[in-house]
Amino acid sequence: MQLMLRVLKKKTFILACLTIFCLCFFLLGNLQYMCLRNAALNISCTIRGEYIKSLLRQDAAWFDQQKAGTLTAQLNENINKIRDGIGDKVGLIVRNMTMFLTGIIVGFIYNWRVTLVMFGLGPVSAALLSFMARVRLLIEIQ
Repeated sequence: MQLMLRVLKKKTFILACLTIFCLCFFLLGNLQYMCLRNAALNISCTIRGEYIKSLLRQDAAWFDQQKAGTLTAQLNENINKIRDGIGDKVGLIVRNMTMFLTGIIVGFIYNWRVTLVMFGLGPVSAALLSFMARVRLLIEIQ
């Protein structure tokens, strides 16, 4: 009976630690997303302001050569691309690369043989996924 209580306390402690870890991961992930999104918005506003300033420095003849509406459309399209490129995607790339490297390190620490097998099977798996994506794309096109 005493052994069962110790095991139950240990498992409860582990469950509480994992719950706290997951909650922290969730909160920090949302904080990261909001900070990177805010930074991307600030950068895009700065770029938009600089673009407007450069437009105002142009001669009137230059504006006559441009088609109506192309300047604003080009500005909005390019700024949106920049904002999407530097937004939360940068955070996702950094987070995923960190998780990948941490997984490799933990794998080598706990069972290096299985990790080496996974290194051998990783490229094969990636090639098969790439092939399946191409086949799916060809099927969707038809």
